[in-house]
Amino acid sequence: MADFRALLAPGVVRFERLLPGPIERVWAYLTEPEKRARWLAGGEMELRVGGRVELRFRHGDLSPIAAPTPERFTANAEGSSVAGTVTACDPPRRLAFTWGEGGDRWSEVTFELEAAGDGVRLTVTHRRLGDDPAVWANVAGGWHTHLAILEDRLDGRVPQPFFAAFEPIEAAYLERFGSRWVDAAADGAPEALRIVRRFDVAPQVVFDALTVPEAMRVWWTEQTTFDIDLRVGGRWTIERREGDQTFVAEGEYLEVEPPTWLRYTFGMPQFSPNRDTISVEIAPEGAGCVVVFEQSGVDIASELRELAPGEPSASEAGWQQGFDLMEAAWR
Repeated sequence: MADFRALLAPGVVRFERLLPGPIERVWAYLTEPEKRARWLAGGEMELRVGGRVELRFRHGDLSPIAAPTPERFTANAEGSSVAGTVTACDPPRRLAFTWGEGGDRWSEVTFELEAAGDGVRLTVTHRRLGDDPAVWANVAGGWHTHLAILEDRLDGRVPQPFFAAFEPIEAAYLERFGSRWVDAAADGAPEALRIVRRFDVAPQVVFDALTVPEAMRVWWTEQTTFDIDLRVGGRWTIERREGDQTFVAEGEYLEVEPPTWLRYTFGMPQFSPNRDTISVEIAPEGAGCVVVFEQSGVDIASELRELAPGEPSASEAGWQQGFDLMEAAWR
């Protein structure tokens, strides 16, 4: 199963899939009604900025395998539709359109295609999804399931019934997203530190600045030593000297997927025996990238809970300073 790292930032979900090429074939499955109806929704689309979009969904027709429709979706069993307007169209590489219109409830979907060897890297980003994790999970589960059907169609496989696949995937996303924001909101105190930054450099440059000693020096002092074993299960240690004091940070790599994903434990044993967990997602965006940094665990949660409303934490100030130094070095 494809990964579940869909949430780029609150209200924004993003997926990346490597599909069989050529790029013109994938573009056709995005834009031609008959092909699009086989994995997402039919309906006409005017391929020009300002053009009209109508998506007509018939989830029961996406697979030849018969399956019942869950009760909560029976109102749309005969189909539903979404209207929008094309906001970007650069065949066969970029397509964007609004999703739903009227009032403040519209969102926007962007498809970006890039040749990758014999395949095509498809990136789907859905923005303006509000502040409800249940909505994020519903949308993420939908795209996850639809993209799996697209992959099956392009590979010549018979896809599974939409709802049979969708419901457990939606539940998994809700657990992932909800545990971060819903539980924390119950008492008004955040459980994790979250920082979103955009840089005008490629994702690999940021990934190296977090993992390669020579590149890490752009945001660490000269009096710092690095011991990096960059692999799942590998250990890392950073020692920084200030006068006659030495500060040590250490941990273990849990997930390493250059240049877009890094997850590791983080501890400073001279201050606490606990270990927090840090995840860093680095998503391409135009000529640069968006970095989503999150630190969770006992120590950071305790630090955040002691803050007055709106007061920044010392940890956030420290990480932001590091990101500022990176950015200054890359100008």
